[in-house]
Amino acid sequence: MIATSIPTLGGLDRYSREAEEYARQYGLSKFHNSDADAFRHAYASAEMTRQYNEIFARGAGSGYEFFSTFTHGPKFSETNMDL
Repeated sequence: MIATSIPTLGGLDRYSREAEEYARQYGLSKFHNSDADAFRHAYASAEMTRQYNEIFARGAGSGYEFFSTFTHGPKFSETNMDL
């Protein structure tokens, strides 16, 4: 079933928490620029696509990465990898 309302930032954060739980279950534990990081991004994108749609998932993921660039400093290689 596709959701009809737009999630809050806290709601979007849920995807990250769920992904980290699953990653740990599969033996992935380092969450910065690693397999677990890639898993977290893939999981969040898949869940947002499933619950909303591809356009929303792409916009939310891109927006998050660009926002992080401004709040945590320009790490363009990391942003590019995450996207």
